[in-house]
Amino acid sequence: MKIAILGSGSMGSLIGSYLADKHELIMIDAYEKLVETVKEKGIEVIKQDGTTVSYKPSIYLSGTCKEKVDLLISFVKDTTTDRALKDNIEMIGEDTIVLSLQNGMGNDLIFKKYIKEENILLGTTKHNAHTLGLGSIKHSGAGITHIGSLVGNFKLANDISDLLNEVNFETIACENVNHLLWEKLFVNITINALTSILTVSMDFLDYDSPIDPAVSNVLKEAIAVAKADGEDFDYDTIKKQLYDLTRTYIGGKASMEQDVEMKRLTEIDFINGSVVRIGKKYGIPTPVNETIVALVHSKEKLY
Repeated sequence: MKIAILGSGSMGSLIGSYLADKHELIMIDAYEKLVETVKEKGIEVIKQDGTTVSYKPSIYLSGTCKEKVDLLISFVKDTTTDRALKDNIEMIGEDTIVLSLQNGMGNDLIFKKYIKEENILLGTTKHNAHTLGLGSIKHSGAGITHIGSLVGNFKLANDISDLLNEVNFETIACENVNHLLWEKLFVNITINALTSILTVSMDFLDYDSPIDPAVSNVLKEAIAVAKADGEDFDYDTIKKQLYDLTRTYIGGKASMEQDVEMKRLTEIDFINGSVVRIGKKYGIPTPVNETIVALVHSKEKLY
């Protein structure tokens, strides 16, 4: 299968390392220096056990590849989704499947502007990776990936799940994509947002951490908004799952914390900002998440 990865940062490079051996792989990125580095040297992935794997994919500057692909996997920042799709629309044919494994909520509305709904899959992944340098990443955490269809196309979700499982990227097809997206959002509004404000690794978040009360308040607001959106979650269960996750990522850096380190704009408006936006839709106050959005934007302003 011809597969394109839109966004060749840490997570795009990670999934590429799984796909490169068995599929025709094309990588796309808007950062010219990264594209030139990968063309020359390839991509190096330091695995969790300390061993290193390298691969050399075809890579193009965003907007310059005109080849139609069978599957496009989006790992671009939520803030650049619309531009990335516009610039690379010639790669998307009538039958191209598009899978988003991005962090926030709301990308589906952007994808639907360019791609028919039955060809769109959304998902979450518990893999984590962070950038060590151009073309070099560390795989700092692994876990199950879940994907689902916007319109209940379970067969398509299952087919792509099978494709990813065949390259040992453990994936499960799910029927309720909205529930899936809320589960992902709970992780991002806490781990991504709070570690970016504090510039700490993910394992700083735990029951005995001084940040725990903030984690609790962010989650409680979001769970209330999710309920209004038709999805019920148990607070204690979600919080336990969250801290089970942070304990597996000792020293791991969340993507938003990496953005702050690199003085880049973050995806906060698609993460805690989504809780605020959906809360307003249902008339539910979200002062804690509004505060988190304001703090992250203030952090950006200090660059």
